[in-house]
Amino acid sequence: MRVEEGRRWGAGVLREAGIHAPQRDVDLLLEEVLRCPPALLLAHPERELSSAEKERFCALVFRRCAREPLAYLLGRKGFWGRDFSVGPGCLVPRADTECLLETVLGVFSGGFFVDWGTGSGCIAATLALERPASRGMAVDASPRALAWAWKNFRDFGVLERIELVHTGAPADIPLGPDSVDLVVSNPPYIPSSRQASLMPEVREFEPPVALDGGPDGLDPYRTLLPWASVVLKAGGYLAVEVGDVAQTDWLREHTTPPLVWKNLFLDLAGDVRGAVWQKAPPVAYNG
Repeated sequence: MRVEEGRRWGAGVLREAGIHAPQRDVDLLLEEVLRCPPALLLAHPERELSSAEKERFCALVFRRCAREPLAYLLGRKGFWGRDFSVGPGCLVPRADTECLLETVLGVFSGGFFVDWGTGSGCIAATLALERPASRGMAVDASPRALAWAWKNFRDFGVLERIELVHTGAPADIPLGPDSVDLVVSNPPYIPSSRQASLMPEVREFEPPVALDGGPDGLDPYRTLLPWASVVLKAGGYLAVEVGDVAQTDWLREHTTPPLVWKNLFLDLAGDVRGAVWQKAPPVAYNG
């Protein structure tokens, strides 16, 4: 099989399977198998695949036909200009989550942060890299996700500055009141009733614990907000990703002191994607 034959065959197979952008996917798979930059696929269409390369390429194409996420097949996903290792048991980083990170970087100049539901660790690692004076905790209920986060922290050289914590309950985190400068989270926020309608790549392969937010998708926030209101320092920030404007409206309506609603932010499509609070200082008592 030559490169040009592999590109044509693979794109046709993926197209018949209903894969969006089949040529893009098959080219990325070929680049992974051949360990070559994109330009070489077009510059050398006559290049012959070895038997081992052909076998691996065909296997990857058929796995993609079964709707396995492309990021799992490649073993990586780009986020904030860096490639993060990902695979089964780990939520694939989304471009829209970069909007959460951009918002956080606008208010967080350094200090101690907690990344609740860290997944691949893409948010925590990026915060540590973009704010070199910071330290933090990366928390997740899934040990498989934490294994991916650990690998990424090690690979990016931030492992010594980020503590990994395995728990699904904030009360288990060894932090006292007024000890955190930032709490950031991309929690599971998809209502349980909508899980079946998710695209197959998500529904069949990505971890449900990172997706299912309960009957209305708000269960994680009901736990996170009261906990954050205690552990945040006065002036500290809480920033979360949300699923839609209805969830943001609920969060705004249920904001209670000492958290103060600051603003919402949009995703790349212009839709509401998250919310930001700041912890107010204690009220002085003049008795």
